Amino acid sequence: MVDKPIYAVLKKKIDDQQKYIADLLHQLERLRYLALVIQQSDDAVTVQDFEGNITVWNKGAEKMYGWPEARALEMNISEIVPPKKADEALLFIKDLAQGKGHASFETKRITADGRILDVWLTAVALLNEEGSPVAITTTERDITEQKYFIKEKIKLIKKLQKTNIQLEKSLAEIKTLRGIIPICMVCKQVRNDEGFWEQVEVYVHNHTEADFSHGICPNCLKEKFPKAYKKMLLSAPTSRKLLEHKGLSD
Repeated sequence: MVDKPIYAVLKKKIDDQQKYIADLLHQLERLRYLALVIQQSDDAVTVQDFEGNITVWNKGAEKMYGWPEARALEMNISEIVPPKKADEALLFIKDLAQGKGHASFETKRITADGRILDVWLTAVALLNEEGSPVAITTTERDITEQKYFIKEKIKLIKKLQKTNIQLEKSLAEIKTLRGIIPICMVCKQVRNDEGFWEQVEVYVHNHTEADFSHGICPNCLKEKFPKAYKKMLLSAPTSRKLLEHKGLSD
């Protein structure tokens, strides 16, 4: 005759089963929450087997690449990899299949409408209970716009550097006016950097932002145009009195 389990033994088995069920429900809740986070992520999250067949495709992947989940689950990852990046994709799949940690690098992907995106990809091998790799999960972030602005920033920096060089060159040319300028003692022409003689106003105009307005000083007016000089003096009341005093007026 088999002894019937006593009440305490039965109660312990029931408690253990209830705890086991509670743990399972807790894990399922965590997995449900994790799945919800992944599904709603703005980054593209995928799972693929070691043949490249896509088994998970979240809303971020739909938005980024343009293929709906139903269509993506019929695709192979090679369909969104540009031909030039095919060897790279095969290499990281092979490494992950052999349990070599994870991969994180910049690469490119093709969208449903044919655009090429720059993405930052992180791939991790999914392990079973025995610790063996069974699939690959990837997280991919679109960095196309970020790279565009970086390129534009570099172009702007180069443009500013070129402008600075031109500015420094111009300043250097302007500074030559602070040194010794070879000028003819008779005709007052200036010898330029090429060794040719030119009018002083031409030289200054070519080496600075200054320009000239021409006039005539009183001494030159008196020497070259005495009648005009005298007329000018007579037009001024104080000068007229001075000329009358010296007996120079008509």
